[in-house]
Amino acid sequence: MEAKERIHTIGKTERPDFSAEAEAIKARTERDMGKVAMFVSILSVILLIAFYFGLNQNVTGLTEEVKQVSVIQEQVSGMQGRMGEMEARVQAMESLPAKAKKMVMSTMIMEMAQRAAYLSTQVDTEEQAAKLTQAMDLLQQVQTDLIKE
Repeated sequence: MEAKERIHTIGKTERPDFSAEAEAIKARTERDMGKVAMFVSILSVILLIAFYFGLNQNVTGLTEEVKQVSVIQEQVSGMQGRMGEMEARVQAMESLPAKAKKMVMSTMIMEMAQRAAYLSTQVDTEEQAAKLTQAMDLLQQVQTDLIKE
């Protein structure tokens, strides 16, 4: 096997004809570039579809979150109503010590009236019994005044 060398002498104007070979390479290249262009266009369509569905899911998720925010706003407004109710209850509780004091005083007055009634049955004279009955009536009037307040 001998290696062939291409030797060109300087000054000779003869050139080998590469045009047929160049045309064949050019045709193959054009055909290959058509395949590349088709591959790139299919790939771009696939990417567009993927981006579309990705964005669609993001918008759907965002819509769900907005719905949840509206539900939370309704819950907050319900909580504000409950807070108003609780404030009213707290104000009622603030007046509770005064009510409790009146109840204790009313009970003590009732006890005093009952003792006066018992004593009016135990005294010796009618005059003392009348005074105790009058005291009992006065105590009962004070008790009813306390309850009305």
